[in-house]
Amino acid sequence: PMTEGESTGTSVTFWADPKIFETTIYDFETLRSRFQQMAFLNKGLKISLTDERENDQAGDEVAGDAADEPGAKHQTVTYQYLNGIKDYVDYLVKVRKATPVEEDVISFEAEDLKLGISAELAMQWTTAYSEA
Repeated sequence: PMTEGESTGTSVTFWADPKIFETTIYDFETLRSRFQQMAFLNKGLKISLTDERENDQAGDEVAGDAADEPGAKHQTVTYQYLNGIKDYVDYLVKVRKATPVEEDVISFEAEDLKLGISAELAMQWTTAYSEA
């Protein structure tokens, strides 16, 4: 664990080149959703996404808290899930408004360094008719 004030990581800034890409306009919600999934799948990883486009450049894609604030220029979301897919199960149960039969999420993980594989499992029994 890092100490207070210590930081590390990678910052990626991306501007799409219209000579290379078919489109240079990206939907913030699509990126936000994908980065949230990546944070769930990589336990402890902290991912921040900032849309630095001006509201008129972003069109309808800018939505959420930052777009609603007077004078706000950028929208930022940050995700970090210390329990990985266990947090994902909690998230799905809440979003789908499922009622848990058991409060605890069942989870386990295993790794075989010799084979270079790992597995992580999380599940929760709910009253929903579909998987959460």
